[in-house]
Amino acid sequence: MLLASILALSLFGLTRLRFQTGTEPFFDRSQPEEVIHQRVNKQFGSDDTVFVTCEAGDLFRHDVLTALRQLVVSIEGFSVRHGDEDSYPIHDIQGLTTVKDLVGSDQSFRTVRLVPDPIPTDPDTLQLIRDRAVKNEVIRSNFLSNDLRTTVIAARLVTNVNDDDMAATVVHVRNELARTNDALPSMHCEAIGSAIIRADTASFMAQDLSLFIPAMFVLILVSLFFLVRRFTGIVVATVNVTLCLFAAMATLALSGGTINNLSTILPVVAMVLSLTVIIHFMAELAKNTLAVGAAASPHQTISELLMPSFMCSLTTAVGFGSLATSSIPALHDFGVVAGVSTLMTLVISFTVVAVAVHYWKPSTLVAENSPANSETFGNWIDAYTRLVFRRPRSLLTISVSLFVVGTAGLAFLVADMDTIGQFPEHSAPRVATRFVEAKDGGADLMIVSVQHPDRDAFLQPENLVRLDEAADFLRRELGATHVLSITDFVRLMNKAFMDEDPREFRIPDQREQVAQLMLLNGDDTTDQYINQSYSWVRLVARVPVQTSKRRAQDYVRLDDYLRRQFPRDRQFVADATGDSRLWTVITDQIVGSQIRSFSFSLFFVFLPIFVLFRSWSAGLFSLPSNIFPIGITLGLMGWLSINLDVATANIASVVLGIVVDDTIHFIQYMRMRLAAHGDHDRALTETLRTKGVGVSWVTLILAMGFGTTLLSSFAPTRHFGVLTCVALFAGAVGELTLLPPLFVLIRSRLGVRHKAGTK
Repeated sequence: MLLASILALSLFGLTRLRFQTGTEPFFDRSQPEEVIHQRVNKQFGSDDTVFVTCEAGDLFRHDVLTALRQLVVSIEGFSVRHGDEDSYPIHDIQGLTTVKDLVGSDQSFRTVRLVPDPIPTDPDTLQLIRDRAVKNEVIRSNFLSNDLRTTVIAARLVTNVNDDDMAATVVHVRNELARTNDALPSMHCEAIGSAIIRADTASFMAQDLSLFIPAMFVLILVSLFFLVRRFTGIVVATVNVTLCLFAAMATLALSGGTINNLSTILPVVAMVLSLTVIIHFMAELAKNTLAVGAAASPHQTISELLMPSFMCSLTTAVGFGSLATSSIPALHDFGVVAGVSTLMTLVISFTVVAVAVHYWKPSTLVAENSPANSETFGNWIDAYTRLVFRRPRSLLTISVSLFVVGTAGLAFLVADMDTIGQFPEHSAPRVATRFVEAKDGGADLMIVSVQHPDRDAFLQPENLVRLDEAADFLRRELGATHVLSITDFVRLMNKAFMDEDPREFRIPDQREQVAQLMLLNGDDTTDQYINQSYSWVRLVARVPVQTSKRRAQDYVRLDDYLRRQFPRDRQFVADATGDSRLWTVITDQIVGSQIRSFSFSLFFVFLPIFVLFRSWSAGLFSLPSNIFPIGITLGLMGWLSINLDVATANIASVVLGIVVDDTIHFIQYMRMRLAAHGDHDRALTETLRTKGVGVSWVTLILAMGFGTTLLSSFAPTRHFGVLTCVALFAGAVGELTLLPPLFVLIRSRLGVRHKAGTK
């Protein structure tokens, strides 16, 4: 009944599971940077833009302009059906065929479309359009490359577009680009932008899940075949893993969580943890069947494993739960869900094995010649045990040396994120980014917002000059390839007003002149760059794509410049914002989150060990073998230049929560043997012989399980898998080369007193 209820609730929860990308899962809405970003977007519209870059031998041919216009119309009119209503994800779109030109005469000007409708076919008229495009500084600098072979279409999405609509829009844009490229071979188009990255991230995450879960089941079946060698045992274990997987993903959905860059590893975590419980049970059941007989072995096995398994689940849950201290929502949510799921895994697993041993004999679940009883493996363990007694100091020295060399890499560990580099080399986002940046310039956005309390503040020429100088700073110091603000339109209007005299492409000297130009302005595009009271302006810069660390350095320089250029004592409020800024803040928070969550892990993981063992010596003995793999893993990240990012930020807490399990099993069994007969050397020999098999099998299967993340399309997720595998093997090395030599040298009794008359 319990299992049926869990299954029903899980299936209900799975129907509510959804994907989520972008900065939202990783960013607290109350953070100042997010507040600024949302405020600027509310006023001027979203900065979430799809850039379509098209290259042609001659952009001003009739067929090319026709193809560009059809592309714009198709993208602009795209809608998504929601019930009885249509949703239009595109807020506005600008391109060569939609942009407006200014025609001036007699100290006035009028606004007309650069490319009229219908598109002319006459070569002379097309040449005139080309000439006017080149003559218009705003069009030339923002919609045309220097060689006039490349143009850009910028489609802004509505503010806070949901992921499903965004993904549908990206698919539509790509389909239209494919149609255009096929229809007109002389032109080639690619699309890039934050919306593209987010949609591709969701797509690759779905691909990851479609690979991880089947790969895990293949791994489970293969490993169980070699370990238990019984069909019934394989079925029982597979059912257990499936139930635990469903429960974990349903917990994620029902708690309001989503599948994001981080939570894609939750299925792997749930499956490998549930599998380890079964492996420990099957290994112990096989041994106990030989030792105490088939009738008594189920009860004996459950009795021996229940307490250490509970402690393992508790400490693992605490390790994951420590991530709940993170200020990053995705880490917080993952920690809570993974912690709850770990405890649910314990309940489900022991319920499943209790049902299994009730209906089937041990020999039906696991073969007597299981590797758990392998004589060859036992001989290897015996040989290693003799080495431990002969050379404890040598083994300890080797372990300490490995730890020192490994942790030295911590000096080179950095927090950084590469949103483009996370994709495969030949994936669409990387190909498009290379094309766009080679042909048209930067594919990332930096936004500058400047406010003043006075109405009409930005009709003052001196304030417009300040804004113009900020644009020059972005080009000169930060490598911006395109910068657009209201000053560009003011200068263009002034030139048109002065009979299109090129010398008049400047900001007027008098406020009244600026006000007159703005009054004559008939281009609603300027609403993106200045508000109706002329007290708030927005500057948009396209910059080359950088990692979050490099971008953070750019923002530091920009912030410093804005403080000087728009001083607070002059009542200016200047902010640098944009999607890229949010990622830089997230990256900075990752380091603090890692330190904080790991500190909580150390305390709350080992506190239950001290309490449940009721022994300081037993608790202290659990420390070295668990700090060892964490130091090695984080150090290896530094040596291999693997950065702390959204996927690897939780590595220390996750590793600690998992590797501590074997330590608990090891120490608990050692205490049991000491209590049974009081012989320290014999207890260590029995513990190595019994638990060495479990540690080896669990480590191998856990490593293989997390190794399935190597199938991921994301570099950070692959890094997480590799590092977890390294940590697991390092944990096994710590268990076998640290704990036994320490027991031999210190001869601790782990707080256990032998009771006379016991064996």
